[in-house]
Amino acid sequence: VQNELVAVARHLGAIGLTGDVPLYLANATLFLRCFSELVVSWMHLRQAVVARRALDAGSGEEAFYRGKTAAAHWYIANVLPHTAANLAIIARDE
Repeated sequence: VQNELVAVARHLGAIGLTGDVPLYLANATLFLRCFSELVVSWMHLRQAVVARRALDAGSGEEAFYRGKTAAAHWYIANVLPHTAANLAIIARDE
């Protein structure tokens, strides 16, 4: 998804350079949502790595760390596919 986000950012930049402000702004909200979903996914992934290390080390907070890994799994499996689809929509200039 990261590569698609970069490609769409370049695409939108090219539109902005043409002066077509309505088309450029038409996808601004959706682009920002995609960007934030990617950042939140990255944060979940970081938390899951820390949680996995803590679980492997035998932490006494097992339920907490299992919750962190489950939340990361759910978000990445359920939100990130929509992010990729929304980036494809932006790339089509709809």
